[in-house]
Amino acid sequence: MNRLPMTWAVSKRAWAGVLVGGVLAAANPVGGVSAAATSVPDKTATEAAMPPVDGRYTLRRGLLKLGTADFSLITLGEGCYRYSYAANPTGLARMFIGRVIEVSEFCMDGDTIVPRTYSFTREDEKDENYVLRFDHERHVARTDGGVEIAFEGAVQDRLSLQLAVQRWVMARQGKVSDATYAVTQVEPDRIKVYEFRVTARETLDLGNGPIETVKVERVDPSRRSIRVWADPAQGYRIVQVEQIKDGSVQFQMQLE
Repeated sequence: MNRLPMTWAVSKRAWAGVLVGGVLAAANPVGGVSAAATSVPDKTATEAAMPPVDGRYTLRRGLLKLGTADFSLITLGEGCYRYSYAANPTGLARMFIGRVIEVSEFCMDGDTIVPRTYSFTREDEKDENYVLRFDHERHVARTDGGVEIAFEGAVQDRLSLQLAVQRWVMARQGKVSDATYAVTQVEPDRIKVYEFRVTARETLDLGNGPIETVKVERVDPSRRSIRVWADPAQGYRIVQVEQIKDGSVQFQMQLE
């Protein structure tokens, strides 16, 4: 393959990372297990309202557009939901990765998100596709290949993690403080832990006028980090995300 201009040069792994699971899921978390308690969803529990999710985002590396990302959250009834993500690479990005689709189905247990199934589909790398099924009574997640990943306490999948962080920020009404939120994510071969904190209130202008936002950052020790801006006036809807490596912005996602 011909070498790309230095300002565009990036490995296939890096291109894939920003398109797989959005910018938020692309950062490498630290390992560990959360000690928070969880249980099987109680269908009789009061259903906690979920903020609407239905939007398209533009993915960029500097001035280069990588593609678009569509997020959608629909109700399945009885306190359960389906959250989906579809990344559509364009231009140069199509040379490195095909369309990516991720789907998380979860239920609410009071105010806790309890994942049930998660699926990952990548058009150009079929051997990377997988499904995770969560058994919260046995505290294991199982792949379709029969691999079991044991976990302790409350866990999330790659997509439900994003909603869990959003709900934590909402519960705190976007208050800036030193308080942190640790959330455990299950993948087919390991457990990962992220830690987040509300760090600032900032005004953004994405082209349609100023937006007063809450800034949330990943704060556990790592070369990589994540910055997320949410709009309290729209139910803390995410309007911008940045992936950081060694202090420099690698990728950006903005609401169209």
